[in-house]
Amino acid sequence: MVGRHTRWRHAAVVAAGLWASAAGAGEAYRASDELIDKLANGGVVYTFEKHDAFMDVDATGNGGSRSRLRVRFEGLYVVPEPHLSWFLREGTPGATRTRDTYWLYPKKISVSTQATIRQGVRTQSATTWGEVHNTHTWSYRHSYDLPEPPAQDAGGNAVGQWKRKVSELHRLHGYTGLFIVADRRAAGGSVSIHPSFSLLDRKGAQAVTTSRGYNGTLQRRYHVSRSLRSALAQGLRSNSPLVSASGPIPESLNRADFHSVADPAACVVLPDFSLEELTVRGEGTAQAEVGFYTANQRPGRTVTSDSRCTVRYRYGIGLRTEVDAVLEPHAANEATFLPNFDEVRLYRLTINQPDPSQVEAVRFGLVLTSDHPGIATNAGNHCLSASDCTDCTTDRARQPHSRTCTVLGQSTTRTYDGYNACRIDELPDCFFRDSDNLDYELGDDKTQEGLEYTISQGISRKGTGDKEYLARLAIKDTGASTRLYAEVLVNGWWYPAQAKGKTADTSGEMLLIPLDKNGNDCADAWDAANGTRGGNDNATEDKDASHNAGFPGDGLSVFEEYRGVFVKGDHKRTSPKTTDLFVHDHTGQYGVYLEEVGLFYRDAGIQVWRLNEDEFQSDVVNYQSTRHTLGQQYNVVVMRNWVVPADVGYREFRDQWNRFAGRATDFGPPRAQANTVLINYEPLLAAGGVTGDNLTGLLGHEVGHMIGCHHHGEKDGFVDLPATTVDRVAFDAGTHFCAVRGGQHSGHCECFMRYNVAKLFCEADAVQLPFEAHRASYRALPQSSKSRCRFCNSPTGTDINSGGQWCGDAERGACRQQIRIRSYR
Repeated sequence: MVGRHTRWRHAAVVAAGLWASAAGAGEAYRASDELIDKLANGGVVYTFEKHDAFMDVDATGNGGSRSRLRVRFEGLYVVPEPHLSWFLREGTPGATRTRDTYWLYPKKISVSTQATIRQGVRTQSATTWGEVHNTHTWSYRHSYDLPEPPAQDAGGNAVGQWKRKVSELHRLHGYTGLFIVADRRAAGGSVSIHPSFSLLDRKGAQAVTTSRGYNGTLQRRYHVSRSLRSALAQGLRSNSPLVSASGPIPESLNRADFHSVADPAACVVLPDFSLEELTVRGEGTAQAEVGFYTANQRPGRTVTSDSRCTVRYRYGIGLRTEVDAVLEPHAANEATFLPNFDEVRLYRLTINQPDPSQVEAVRFGLVLTSDHPGIATNAGNHCLSASDCTDCTTDRARQPHSRTCTVLGQSTTRTYDGYNACRIDELPDCFFRDSDNLDYELGDDKTQEGLEYTISQGISRKGTGDKEYLARLAIKDTGASTRLYAEVLVNGWWYPAQAKGKTADTSGEMLLIPLDKNGNDCADAWDAANGTRGGNDNATEDKDASHNAGFPGDGLSVFEEYRGVFVKGDHKRTSPKTTDLFVHDHTGQYGVYLEEVGLFYRDAGIQVWRLNEDEFQSDVVNYQSTRHTLGQQYNVVVMRNWVVPADVGYREFRDQWNRFAGRATDFGPPRAQANTVLINYEPLLAAGGVTGDNLTGLLGHEVGHMIGCHHHGEKDGFVDLPATTVDRVAFDAGTHFCAVRGGQHSGHCECFMRYNVAKLFCEADAVQLPFEAHRASYRALPQSSKSRCRFCNSPTGTDINSGGQWCGDAERGACRQQIRIRSYR
C-alpha cells in the first residue's frame, strides 16, 4: 500500500498542478477538475516518505515554572481540499471567504514533554496566615503511527472515514499534531502554513502539594497523580462550515475544519509552495498571562506562582537528512556520580554523519533543572569555607540572628552568627556559565544579575568542522538534577543527538544528571547503596527506625537525607535507615562530652550530629526546604544556666534550679519552644566534682528528655537532715535528695534516664517525713558501679536494683521505646 501511494505521488501532483506555482505570469492558478471531483466524492490522500517535520515549544514562567515540548513527524500524509478552486469552478458566491487547504498529517508522530510547574497561594489576615504550594512535574514520551490511508480509487467517503480514524487515535493518545497549508493563489492571494498541536489534560504528571499553617507546621500533604495541569500548546479549532453559500455543497466541504494557532505570528507566508522541494521553518516568541495567577488574585491573597509566561517555539518541514550525532558523558564514573555543591562536569557531542564540515552549528540545553534553595538541606552557598564568594557580587559576611524562646518559664534569647544569602542559593542548581564555555554563546535566558559570571540553561556555537564538541556543566547543589540534550544544525534543520551510555533516558535523547531512572530525585547509585525503594513518592518518606522505637522517623525526608547536611563544615549524606539527631553546643563547653554521648547513643540506633551555629536557622535544621520537605525539624540546643537572664521571677527560678544539675525544657521531640537543655555545674561540684563520667551521663540524660524519654519513676524526693550518720555514712545538715523503691533511681543502672545522685534511701514507696520520726526507714544507698551509657529496653532492675533490691524495678522504664525525634506529627 505504501509503495502504491509513493508511485502515484509525483505524477498526480505534477499533473494536477497542485503544488507548483503558476506556469506563466498572469496565468490563473487552478486545481484540476479531476482533483476537484475527487474532493466532492470523498477526497484523496498522498504519501510523502522522505519528509520530516518538527515542532518545539519551550515555556518559562516568571515564577520558576519551565516546560519543554518536542514533537517529531516521520513522513507525511497530505490531504488536499481545494475548496476555493471548487467554488471558482462552480461560480458559487462566497469564494472570497475560503481557500484551498492542504492537511499535512504525520505518518508517525512522536512527542516528548518535560515540565516543572509551580503554583503557590499565600493568605494572610490580622491573626493567621496560610500557604499552599503545588509542584507539578512530569516527563512523558510517546509515539504512534497513523492508519494507512485508502487507495485513490476507493470511492465514496473513504478519506472522511480515514480522517475519523485519525481523530479517534488522537483522542486515544491524548495529543494531535499537524500542519495546514492555506492557499488563496487561485484567487490572487498568498499561501501560508499553520502549525497546530493539541495536548489533552490527561497524560503523565505527578504533583506534590503541601499546606502550611500560621505556625509553619505541616497541616496536610497529598499526591495528585497522572493529570497534566496545563497544555503546553493548544490548537484552536472551529467546527463551523468554512463558507456560507447558496446551492449544493459537497459534504466533505461542509464538514471541513480549519485549524490555526493562538499566535498568528507562528503562521509563515510562503513565496512558493512545492512539497517536493519544501523546506519551511518558523520560530517566534509569545507572551501569555497564566490563568492560575489571574484566577487566584484577590484581596488578602498573594499568588507566588507565575503571573506571565514566555513561550518560544520553532517548527519546520523538510526533506530528511541522515544525521548520526552522539551525546555522552566524558567521565567514566557518570553512572555512580552524586552531585556536589561546587563541581564542573564535562559532556561530549560526537558527529559521525554527515561530514562535520556540513554541520552549521551545535547546541546543548538543559530541561527539568532543579532549583532547590541553598546548596544542602541546612546550608547556603556562603557556608562553604572560602573567605570570599567567587560566585556572587555580594560580599560574604557574617550575619547575626537571634532566637527567643521560653526556658522553664523564663524568656531567653540566643544569638547566632550565620552568613548572609548568596545569589546562587535561589538559582537553578545546574547551569552553563560563560567562564567554563568560552567558545559558546549563551541562551536567551542568560543572566548575570548578582553574579560574577553569566549563566544560562543553554549554549550554542557555530560549526567548526570538528568531529567532537565539549560542554561544561556547573553543579551547585548536593541535590541537583537536570537533563542534558544536544542538537546539530544541518541544512537549516536542528537534529537531536542520540544520548548513549548508562545515563541515557528511555527516549534516547537526553542524559540524566545524575542517573535517576526511578524518578525519585535521588541518584540511583545512592538508592542502591541505601536500599531505598524506587518511585516518585519514596523521596517524601521519613521512616527511619534504627532506634526501634514506636515513633519512626527523624524529621528528614529521604530526599533531605540524600541531599545531606553540613556538620562542622563538612558535607555528610545521611542514611534514611539511621535515625539522626542534631545537637548544638551553644556555650561551646560540651563538645568532647557530646561526642561521647553520641558514641553511647549509637547503641540505641541514633546518630548524633553536632552542628555549628551557621548550620541551622531559628533552630531548624532543614530550613532549606524543598517540595520533599515534610515539616520543620528542630535541633537540641545545650546551654549553661548562667545565660538565662535575671528578669522577673529569676530568684524563684534560681532557688529551684540550684537543686538540679540539668534540666530540659520539656519531653521530646524537640520543638519550636521546647528544644533546650540547661546544664548547672554547682550541684555537680557539691556532689564531689565535675567529671567526664557524670557530665556525659548528665548530658545523655537531659538530651534523652528532649527526645521523649521520661524518668524511671517520679517518687524520689527531698528530706531535711540534721548532721547525722546513716549506716555509718555521715550526712551534713541540710536538704538531701532521697531515693525510694520505683523512683528515679530504679530500674536498669546503666540507663541514661536513671538518676545516680542520691546517697540516701528510704524503705518506702515515698519519702517519709519528718526524718526523725522515720529514722528506721532510712538507709545509706550504695552507689552502682555502672556508668550511665545506654537506653534501657525494659523496666527490670539491674546491678544493685536486680531482684527487687534497693530501688527495684522501674515504674516506667523501657526508655528505648519512648524515643521520639521527629519534631512534627
